[in-house]
Amino acid sequence: MGERTPGLADTPPPNGGTRAVDAGGGAPRVRALGEEIEEVRARLDVLADELDRRRHAALDWRLQLRRHAKGLALTIIGLATLTAAGMVVRAKVSASSRRRRSRRG
Repeated sequence: MGERTPGLADTPPPNGGTRAVDAGGGAPRVRALGEEIEEVRARLDVLADELDRRRHAALDWRLQLRRHAKGLALTIIGLATLTAAGMVVRAKVSASSRRRRSRRG
């Protein structure tokens, strides 16, 4: 249904060349694109290495524990304090309701 790219033949270019070179002497353009591709690949390699390093650091629980020990300790102390305060309040409410029941009956 005419979905081909205009100007490209079904047969490979002669002498094993590339279509860009064969189509109009685009060798400098092909070289420039090759250099640009190499630069992009080099940048991608650097980014992939950085992502790998960060992944290792993020999933190393010992390192995370060392980095965030103070915050973790404060969180644990806060949770323990809230739990203890809740237990005290519950005990006082329970004792108060027991006293009320004993006065009624």
